Amino acid sequence: MDIIWGRINKFIDDKILDNYDIISSRKNAISGHFTLFRNIEQVNFLFKKIPDYKKYLNKNEFQWFDEFHFNNFIKDQLKNSLSTLKVYWPKYLLNVENNIDSHQEYHLDRWLWKNGKVISSKTNQEIMYLHFINWKSTIKKNEISYNTNAKSFIISYNSIHNKKNKKYRIIINNFKNTFWGYWVKKSRRVFYYNFFKKCNFLKKSLKKISG
Repeated sequence: MDIIWGRINKFIDDKILDNYDIISSRKNAISGHFTLFRNIEQVNFLFKKIPDYKKYLNKNEFQWFDEFHFNNFIKDQLKNSLSTLKVYWPKYLLNVENNIDSHQEYHLDRWLWKNGKVISSKTNQEIMYLHFINWKSTIKKNEISYNTNAKSFIISYNSIHNKKNKKYRIIINNFKNTFWGYWVKKSRRVFYYNFFKKCNFLKKSLKKISG
């Protein structure tokens, strides 16, 4: 599981449920981790209108069908003046960092779950849910269980716990993130990917010239 739920009904009320056919937690995009579909035939079979949908569904490889192919189809439908489809996706309803949802730096004590609310300790902002992409591989310890009936707990990149970390640990962790943080590692991966991509392109170009 890579989601901690907050107060869903605070962000999606009856008015939204009554007036929209599709509700997504991502801004202007279908979300793979939270999208609601009105249970009617017109909505249930929308995917069949996607060109070559059977081709994608018959492939063994992961196709990002909902977040790519279906997403593009929905955007085209919204541009069509004849379409009656109503989609609600005006804002992010989950954790966002560096204008990207779900991905997070290796923070300590960043999130608080309290009485059903998920709150950022940095901004005091409440979100509908907390979604882990990179944290689900780094959280190694959990002090909370269902039978404890906990009223609150803290979520860090490495554990789910009851007590806050000592200040010196947070200072050391922030310093460590300067050199080995998630976004630093990600920027390095992007750099090396683009570097080797250019090298391969240059290699092929030289081969064509010499050939």
